[in-house]
Amino acid sequence: AEEACAMHFTFQPTMDLVAGEQLVFQLGAFGNTSSTFDVVNVQPNSTLLFTTVNWDGGNLTMPVRALIAAGTRVTFTVPASANISLPVQGIAANASTIMISTNAAAGPV
Repeated sequence: AEEACAMHFTFQPTMDLVAGEQLVFQLGAFGNTSSTFDVVNVQPNSTLLFTTVNWDGGNLTMPVRALIAAGTRVTFTVPASANISLPVQGIAANASTIMISTNAAAGPV
């Protein structure tokens, strides 16, 4: 716990996400000392999908740079160099405190 770690994410939106919209991963008790950083190993389309990621109070905000079509499986990694640390109390299986949201005009994730 409280150790910087790489984090791997996968999501598949049910609607189109377009440039200028945002994805927010609410990570609760995870800690971080950096406020902005880049994600790596983004699939599909490498780094073309997101601009610089912002960290604010447990929220990982990802501005969308290019169209992510509905049904597209997207994966990315937040590198350990972003200094996100695991919660002291650990993470429960199926934790309901970790959520994803968006301001997408086409609807919810």
